[in-house]
Amino acid sequence: PAAPVSPVAAVASVPAVPPVPAVPPPPPLPRGWKAVWCLAEEDYYFWQKSTGTVTWDLSLAAWLPAPSSQSAAEGPALALGECVCFRHYRQPGDDTGYLRLLRGDRVQVTWTDGIPGGWVHCTSLADSGHGYVPQGILVDSPPPVRRAISLGEGLVTLAEFSAPADQDGYLTVRPGDELVAEHGTVDPSIWVYASRSRSAEGGQPVEKGWVPVCVLAP
Repeated sequence: PAAPVSPVAAVASVPAVPPVPAVPPPPPLPRGWKAVWCLAEEDYYFWQKSTGTVTWDLSLAAWLPAPSSQSAAEGPALALGECVCFRHYRQPGDDTGYLRLLRGDRVQVTWTDGIPGGWVHCTSLADSGHGYVPQGILVDSPPPVRRAISLGEGLVTLAEFSAPADQDGYLTVRPGDELVAEHGTVDPSIWVYASRSRSAEGGQPVEKGWVPVCVLAP
């Protein structure tokens, strides 16, 4: 008969359990994007190397310029003209020379320092306010302006919008939320005041607030 296997040898013959990954795998990425893990936030943020753009929201990738072979340092600065803001921006301190913008705001860029990733001066198309903002929060190829929205029209969100913590009157939405327009808009529509008729997760109470039309299905 075969010799018995010693306890030490038996333990050594058991396959080692692979270690648990330190971070979860990144989501599928559009071409030209890289996922970077943030230890502080325990989440991925996303970097488009060709433009130097950084965002936490991967749904914004469709708004951004197509990747190119140029590096961020070699790429062109933002051009003059209409742009859309894809990330909230609050001016530093009480300085009135800057322009407060929310994701979805549209602006007319009237001046740029000519430096990729630098500063621009722009005017809000929503309220005619103007001031300086960092170039990195703007996209110079915004999605088409939506047609006018009718009172009571049903709306569906395609991307996320988080209401700013320091301003009331805005509605946080996620992809798949169903909304109803509480007021009609004129063309072009940048913002719409809407109520949530049913969350994508269901069972949510009715809430109302302003939502940028760029996160809505056409």
